[in-house]
Amino acid sequence: MSRFRRSGRAPGRTALALTSAVAGGLGLRTLRDRTRLEAAARRERLVAEQGALLLERERAGLSREQDAARRALFVAEVAQLIDEALDPRATLDGVARLAVPEMAELCVIDLVDDKGRLAGDGVASATDPAVADAIRAARSRSPLTSTGPHPAAVAARTGDAQLFPELSSEQLRSWAASESHFETMQALHYRSAVVVPLIARGHTLGVVTLIHIGERRYSPEDLAATVEVAGRAALALDNARLFADLRSVEAQQEAILAGMDQVVTAQDRDGNIVFANQAAADALGYDGPADLLQASIADIWSRFTVTDELGRPVPASAYPARAALAGETPLPIVVRSVELTTGSVRWTQVRATAVRDERGEVVMAVTVADDVTAVKRAETAQRFLASASKLLGATLDVDATVSRAAATAVPALADWCWVDVLDAEGHLMPAALAHPEDAPAEHIALARSVPRLRSEDPRSPWRVLRSGRALTIPDVPQAVRDTPPDDERLTDLALRLGLQSIAIVPMMAGERTIGVLSLATAASGRVLNDDTLDLALDLGRRAGMAIDHARVHATSEYIAETLQRSLLPRRLPEIPGLRIAARFRPAGEGTAVGGDFYDAFAARGGWMVVMGDVTGKGPQAAAITARARDTMRTAAAYEDGPRAVLSRLNATLAEEPEPRVLCSALAVLVGLPAADGVPVTLSLAGHPQPMLGHGGAVREVGDFGSLLGAADAGDWHEVRFLLAPGDTLVLFTDGVTDARGAEGHFGPERLSALLESTAGLSAEATADRVDEAVAAFQEGPQLDDLALLVVRAD
Repeated sequence: MSRFRRSGRAPGRTALALTSAVAGGLGLRTLRDRTRLEAAARRERLVAEQGALLLERERAGLSREQDAARRALFVAEVAQLIDEALDPRATLDGVARLAVPEMAELCVIDLVDDKGRLAGDGVASATDPAVADAIRAARSRSPLTSTGPHPAAVAARTGDAQLFPELSSEQLRSWAASESHFETMQALHYRSAVVVPLIARGHTLGVVTLIHIGERRYSPEDLAATVEVAGRAALALDNARLFADLRSVEAQQEAILAGMDQVVTAQDRDGNIVFANQAAADALGYDGPADLLQASIADIWSRFTVTDELGRPVPASAYPARAALAGETPLPIVVRSVELTTGSVRWTQVRATAVRDERGEVVMAVTVADDVTAVKRAETAQRFLASASKLLGATLDVDATVSRAAATAVPALADWCWVDVLDAEGHLMPAALAHPEDAPAEHIALARSVPRLRSEDPRSPWRVLRSGRALTIPDVPQAVRDTPPDDERLTDLALRLGLQSIAIVPMMAGERTIGVLSLATAASGRVLNDDTLDLALDLGRRAGMAIDHARVHATSEYIAETLQRSLLPRRLPEIPGLRIAARFRPAGEGTAVGGDFYDAFAARGGWMVVMGDVTGKGPQAAAITARARDTMRTAAAYEDGPRAVLSRLNATLAEEPEPRVLCSALAVLVGLPAADGVPVTLSLAGHPQPMLGHGGAVREVGDFGSLLGAADAGDWHEVRFLLAPGDTLVLFTDGVTDARGAEGHFGPERLSALLESTAGLSAEATADRVDEAVAAFQEGPQLDDLALLVVRAD
């Protein structure tokens, strides 16, 4: 009824008019008036024609309203479909289904492929499903080309919409790509068509073809509606393709990221993890990315102890992601993480990049972590062993070497380290302890007083000492629970120190085991695994060799010191009228006996003071030095004067087998003191001239003579002078004047100036002043022995 009202007509009036016209016509024919009958007939025909015209007009108005409503409904339904669909195929299927039967008996949507062809993956819908199947099959077998005559090809080529209100056979034949194609269109009774291109962003994506089969015909209004729908469909199709491409790219990226060995995570601006791959889940101890995404940052960090390359704690705020979220460009960092539940150690290089939106604001940070554990382990091992060798080799003191062996292991390998060594009687004795820097004092005291396991206990260091093989306890708490030690103090030690794992390794010196290193982890959560054990074994070998070498050195040094002391007088004699002070500093490490010597003893005609320097070091030099001293002592008892003593020593050295040993020496014969001083006779044999201090002035005395041992005979001279009260005679070897400093050699000039400043000092004070001055002047190691004798007339 409403549609009628919209047409402006009243159906009751139309029906009444038709009924009255028929009744009046019948009444008039009964009058048999020809004229009037003819007039009535004309009026009847007129009324009937007018009534039919009115009905046709009503039907036409109703049809137009129905078509408009149908078109509006089609456009609305397509719009709703487009708003909801994101899949390209689903979008096209939906549009085709909505078009049939409301807008067409057959709807074909041809897509343009990369080669300009249509319908390779076209969509067809029809009131008869068999027709749609036939169309799809035909399009698949023979795709249309954009250069062909078919309206779809024309629309794809030109971008123009086309309306065909009435299709003729000639038109269908012109469209057909083949005779069979024409026969198919004829058989389907194509009557009217609308062909509209799908255009988005200036590109033709495809063509929509609507076909009426039967009585219906397309109007310009249908074309306009189809153009509107095609525009929306093209936009939706383009968006759907873009979305599909995006999803494909995302899927590919996710597949790539999921398959990467690198740890990849993304954090939002609040620091929450919004993406993680499987490698990230594995590294952080979760079953999969979904579990990781549910965890909080605090929960994740509570699983690990994280430090930098120097062992300093690394808080979450120091990670590059924080800087990236703040808009900075952070540098990569390398961190060492220990998983607290398993004790596994992992080294990673962490870098982060900020992700910005279209306004340039940071919306998230992507973190990529590379596992560099193998590289860092190798690097750490090499650095550790190099550092251990350097540290252990930096001293030859036994106690210091033992302490350094323990210190090398902490914190590089373990948290605690005990060193036990065998003493001379074969007892295994505690020698050193290394502990964490922040260990409480009571824990350190407890560790120092650790009780010793019995030798028969399978966990005892004695077992390692006897077998030479390492012993590990990977889970100390479990081991204590399973087999508690007999001594409860060991259980108390393990619990109070929080020991997690223990490794005991031998300290080897060649084939001998001289002690053991006991390593333990605690608060760090580390586990002493195979890699750590290999390093510990290597450390044990190096420590054993270093300790053994230090012991050998200590023994050699003791022997050398004993031998060196035997080459020097235990004490200088009391010589009437004189005060004598001596200083001697050997060069080198103290294990090589030098050739410098001095002595003072009773001689024929008074007292003899001698000094000499045998070339070379070591046992041969020591033997020659001892022989030289004995020769001079013996010769002084029966030879007259220093010259004769030097001649006798030269003859003795000349008897040595080749190569000859050379020696410089001086001999001073001191006579009995008189009122004016002490008479002195001096002879030199290639030795530095002594210096005589008198009244504040200093001068060199003596004439140079032949070097001893160089020839069978030589030329030596004697000089005589008087040591007046207060005079000082200083004898020295070239270790004094040849001492090297920043300004060159110490030299005789510097020594002379120094002695001038000591006028009036005692012999002891003068000797101290010279010794201290040379030591302060010297830079680097001492290259030669230093012997000094100060003789002062008193």
